[in-house]
Amino acid sequence: MGRKKKKKIDREKIRKKFNEKCAYCGEKLTDSWNIDHVIPKSNFISVVKEGRQPKFLKHLKPNDVNHEDNLFPSCGSCNRYKDSLSLRQFKKELGKLLGRLDERTTIFRIAKRYDLIQENDHKIVFYFEKFKKK
Repeated sequence: MGRKKKKKIDREKIRKKFNEKCAYCGEKLTDSWNIDHVIPKSNFISVVKEGRQPKFLKHLKPNDVNHEDNLFPSCGSCNRYKDSLSLRQFKKELGKLLGRLDERTTIFRIAKRYDLIQENDHKIVFYFEKFKKK
């Protein structure tokens, strides 16, 4: 019995998915861009079997971890920060950034005092979410 051949990921197709921009922050991709698994590989099967995937990925089956719909182009910093988080968890962590900066970074607090930084508390919307609406 032969083993099922793995389908090769088309990196250029993934790169061009959102006009060569990071699916999360929208920055232009550099040479060091990454492919991110929207539903992380570490818990993909359980997420899909339990039906906890985002609506736009409801069609995926437990063996579709490398399906092109689950692969997004990502800049290095977003890819590292997201790590193995779900999209919901990633947004939650991003929402904590200003508080962490204020708590831990003197230069941030000084910049705020001189009105060099304006904080806002808006809903985080990923680039791919805006891109779909265009």
